[in-house]
Amino acid sequence: MTAVLSVLIPTRNRPEELSSLIKILEKVESESLEFIVSDNSDLPLSISTVSPLIRFVRPSRVMNMTDHWNFLAVQASGTYLTFVGDDDALIPTELRRLVDFLAGRDEDFVWTPAAGYVWPASGKPANFFQKSYRSHHPLPLPIAREKVARLEADMDIPLPYNRVVFKRTLAEKFISRVPDGRFYSSRIPDINAGVKILFLSSSQCSYPFTVFISGTSPSSNGLLTRNEPDHPKAKEFNNTSFNPLPQS
Repeated sequence: MTAVLSVLIPTRNRPEELSSLIKILEKVESESLEFIVSDNSDLPLSISTVSPLIRFVRPSRVMNMTDHWNFLAVQASGTYLTFVGDDDALIPTELRRLVDFLAGRDEDFVWTPAAGYVWPASGKPANFFQKSYRSHHPLPLPIAREKVARLEADMDIPLPYNRVVFKRTLAEKFISRVPDGRFYSSRIPDINAGVKILFLSSSQCSYPFTVFISGTSPSSNGLLTRNEPDHPKAKEFNNTSFNPLPQS
């Protein structure tokens, strides 16, 4: 049976965060779902699961973020795809409802409300926040494309990372049209893919309930890059020999 939705989870050297997410995923029961965890760690993580929905894969070599996303995406079989980080979370009941919703739809991509969670760290309490102001009323696609093309500050990109689920055929369409093309490219593959989704799609809709929760843990790349640029993980992310800059 082909999955309705593939949830793709790239991970690298963060066993504690991944273990927390796996415990959440094990609460999900749906034959229409598949979770694929790709372990890009320096050494294989010793994490197991009892859920038949969760599949582990591992690339043959350590990859930068963008290469890893491309490796992981080709493992998916679902009609729709989305990415979830290893320090992120989701709401099991709402994920099952989302899958039921998708089974009766044919839009190219579907918005879900934006929500976030800051992990407790250094004596600071955890914090949950939600931003759903735009997901219920997305802009018409032509207007959204114009805003992105003009780089307007209030543009809203359909990020396939804790926010939007999109049809796998969109990526296949792009790859078939662009010689040697990769659907996930640049150093920030979620933004790059979001722009492609916007311009390749002919239809969209919104799902009104929170499903995915974007997590910010002490080892998050974005947090370390901003606050601790000398941290080994931040240096690795900014190492252009490992994570190359886009070609001009």
